[in-house]
Amino acid sequence: MNNQEKAYLFIKDQINTGHFKPGHLLSENQTRIKLNMSRTPIREAIKQLENESLLVRQGQKKSLAILHWLN
Repeated sequence: MNNQEKAYLFIKDQINTGHFKPGHLLSENQTRIKLNMSRTPIREAIKQLENESLLVRQGQKKSLAILHWLN
């Protein structure tokens, strides 16, 4: 499993388990530090989750809001 897949699964799991609730602002940088990865795999994971309509980009700081939980 590559880093992009790990980041994707981590963020998606945080949504599924309720750690990231709707309206939660997700920091790309904090996620990068927590997962000990470069920005590129985090950004790719975020793009994938945006394409799945789980995240939406807000504001100029590129924070992300969780749209809803998965069922």
